[in-house]
Amino acid sequence: MKLYTPGHGFFMDSLIMYGIISCLPSNVKYHVSGSAGLFEIEIEDEDIYDISNLLASYIDQHREYMIGLLIGQSKLVQKSSQKRLETFLMKYSDPNIVAQDLEQAYTSRGHAQNEGRFHKGQHVWLPLYPHIGKYFTGEYRYPASNYGVCPLCITLAVVGFSKAAISIPYNPRKNVSRTLVVMFSFEGEVSGETLRRMLTYIKSEYFRQVTSKLRPIINDIPSNIVICILLAGWTAETILYLNESRA
Repeated sequence: MKLYTPGHGFFMDSLIMYGIISCLPSNVKYHVSGSAGLFEIEIEDEDIYDISNLLASYIDQHREYMIGLLIGQSKLVQKSSQKRLETFLMKYSDPNIVAQDLEQAYTSRGHAQNEGRFHKGQHVWLPLYPHIGKYFTGEYRYPASNYGVCPLCITLAVVGFSKAAISIPYNPRKNVSRTLVVMFSFEGEVSGETLRRMLTYIKSEYFRQVTSKLRPIINDIPSNIVICILLAGWTAETILYLNESRA
């Protein structure tokens, strides 16, 4: 079957894509095609209920970890939003609700057309959509305007953030803490095996050591150099798999 990311922009759609595929076990074959910030996920021999069970099970098992990561550890989401986040994650721990909403929103293209500026819904948290902001540019004024997103989009983006985002905390000056977030994405077609290897490596102890060594110097080097250093730390095998993909 095929699933399509909603079209909320390259960053958030990448998170949503990673949120879906990271819940698929190694025996499930799939590939992902990316174009213009949208992703098509083609999964072999699984239906909407199989995928929903996998997603709901993962969310239920890792709910506390995801809340702790975004609110406690990285502090990228304000503590005042914790109850809302808990509600979303609890809701999608139910596979029946996941199946219902996934089928309605992700089995065809263009779900984001029903969301966005001036639409009801949770204003998307900035770590999930860093370039959106809260202001809408109008003529002679910049009013605050909600970018409403449904709970499913936010939940899958949170799952993707917990699996694929590289968070590097640092201190730009005394008593001030910041977190640099890096996420690798792509255009073209990548196999599930390649994406699994990439996600496994990002969460490995070796890669954690690479990022920890960047913390003392991150204030003194441009962000693009940080990304190059992160890429240079990848294993030859991972780079080879990425090079052989059509992306």
